[in-house]
Amino acid sequence: MRRRVFLLVLNLFSLGGYAVTISGLVTDEVNHPLPYANVYLKGTTQGATTNAEGQYSISLQPGNYQLVFSYVGYLQVIKNVTVENVPVQLNVQLQPERIELKEV
Repeated sequence: MRRRVFLLVLNLFSLGGYAVTISGLVTDEVNHPLPYANVYLKGTTQGATTNAEGQYSISLQPGNYQLVFSYVGYLQVIKNVTVENVPVQLNVQLQPERIELKEV
């Protein structure tokens, strides 16, 4: 009987410690994938880089997060994400950054 109670308690503790996957695709303004774009949690060093097809995947504990998407030459996008018990699919489209230089 004690063993059953111990296993039940152990299972309850392990349920709170699992990670959920956030994944998706990062594209440009015409839906072309952006390879090697940065995806990270705001205020941390935890994150990922998209693969050659613009796909990313991050495993997180349930909670609320701000994901930052960035790529050289494009405006940064910040998305608020709530992670619960099911995987999250989050696709993001980045817009080009317009930089104008002053005349010399």
